[in-house]
Amino acid sequence: MRCFCISISLVNRKLNSYIDIPGVKERTLVAVKPDGVQRRLVGQIIKRFEQRGFRLVGLKMVQVSEELLDQHYVSLHKKPFYPSLLRYMTSGPVVAMVWEGHNVVKSTRMLVGDTNSTEAMPGTLRGDFSIHVSRFQIVVMGF
Repeated sequence: MRCFCISISLVNRKLNSYIDIPGVKERTLVAVKPDGVQRRLVGQIIKRFEQRGFRLVGLKMVQVSEELLDQHYVSLHKKPFYPSLLRYMTSGPVVAMVWEGHNVVKSTRMLVGDTNSTEAMPGTLRGDFSIHVSRFQIVVMGF
């Protein structure tokens, strides 16, 4: 059975050290995965980030290559679900966004919700948009 849920990946990069310094901005990468794009959820996801006062500094729709996925998911190569993950991630376009703001890394993790979408609280992206749970198809992922 194929499992679908909205998916976002997060790669967090602070522009400063890991000390929370008032006024210093951070950036995070958020990727809406193929099912989230197909379900037309990108606008709703953008709205939630904007409502929190974060600034969208970059957005691009891309068809992800297996080579890029191999680099991104290096720790998952030997997992039995990895071939399915590759098929899923290359099944359609991904919308990559870079968000900037004070404490955006921590705030994004909270907004995205629990990695296990069955445990994600309502009000989080995973809690609100996940349709079905799959280890490799999560609406929003944080790194």
